[in-house]
Amino acid sequence: MWAGNDMSEEIKLRLALSFQLAFMAFSLTMLTAVPLGLAAAYYKERW
Repeated sequence: MWAGNDMSEEIKLRLALSFQLAFMAFSLTMLTAVPLGLAAAYYKERW
C-alpha cells in the first residue's frame, strides 16, 4: 500500500521469502537431526 505496488506483487514477494526461510530451516534441521539420530541409534543403551 505504501510502496505503491500491486497487492499480488507484495504477496508473491513475501511468500517467496517465507518459502526460502522455511526451506533453509528444514535443511538445517535435517543436517543436524539425521547425524544425531544415527549416533543415538549406534550408541543405544549407553549414557
